[in-house]
Amino acid sequence: MISWSVIEQRAYPIRIGAAVVAGLYRVLDGHRPASSSPVLRAFAELWDQTRRRLTQPWTAAFAANVKRWLLTYQEEAVLRAAGIVPDLASYLQRRGYSVGTPWLYGLATLGLHPLPPAGHLLASPSVRSLRHSDAAIDATHLR
Repeated sequence: MISWSVIEQRAYPIRIGAAVVAGLYRVLDGHRPASSSPVLRAFAELWDQTRRRLTQPWTAAFAANVKRWLLTYQEEAVLRAAGIVPDLASYLQRRGYSVGTPWLYGLATLGLHPLPPAGHLLASPSVRSLRHSDAAIDATHLR
């Protein structure tokens, strides 16, 4: 997924990226892929296997975090195309999702037994601080 996001952000026209994101959203919402794309079908198969093993609150939180992550790249592409540079506060807020940490923390919780409640790790003050620090360090290139 991470390599796809780099490709979408840098090379594909905005309308193609938006169509890809819409297809992934549909899969995350539990629908079968609307296209015969092998990547979309593989993603749907992985998501279906994951959803069946886990609780509904966990899968709902995970899907919401993946959607937010995907949306950040779509938003960034639109802003770049329009020549808009976000202010630092907006950049930091978006960057907290664009580096993928919320959904990656969701995946990390799968190794914990028992599985903590959905969003438990992300609600931790230590993890929130770490995510903010990562985004702030990354923002130093804006100065």
